[in-house]
Amino acid sequence: MSHVYVVALTSRHYPPFSVDGRRIEFINVHGVFAAVERRFDAPSASEAELRSQHDLVMAIFNQAEDLLPVRFGALGP
Repeated sequence: MSHVYVVALTSRHYPPFSVDGRRIEFINVHGVFAAVERRFDAPSASEAELRSQHDLVMAIFNQAEDLLPVRFGALGP
């Protein structure tokens, strides 16, 4: 079963795109759009994973006009 991990929030919907093989989608949550990544496993709590998440947020920032990074966690299945 996959989980939806929230990476950032924005006020606009953007088309899905990939960053280093990781697909980012935008889901409308009561007028706020969550930039999410679907994953089968929870991210590890390693420095390499945190750097990878940071790079992912920076790539989204280059696509979005406004962006609020969030703590990385699951919305649910």
